[in-house]
Amino acid sequence: AAPPAAQAEEPSPERIICRSRPELNTRTRMLRVCMTAAEWAHHATNMEQQRRDINDWGAQGGAGPAQ
Repeated sequence: AAPPAAQAEEPSPERIICRSRPELNTRTRMLRVCMTAAEWAHHATNMEQQRRDINDWGAQGGAGPAQ
């Protein structure tokens, strides 16, 4: 018997996930990006850190990244 749908399993970190992203400097072209689930998680962490760094930089009056 199959496990109940309510019990979602963690995706394998080696599973390949492809996502479409808008290509820079175009209005209609999409870029397909494929990475493992682990790479997407690492990418999300890096993007969140960059967002925090930018917010911190702005809160300091644009004086540069915190050292």
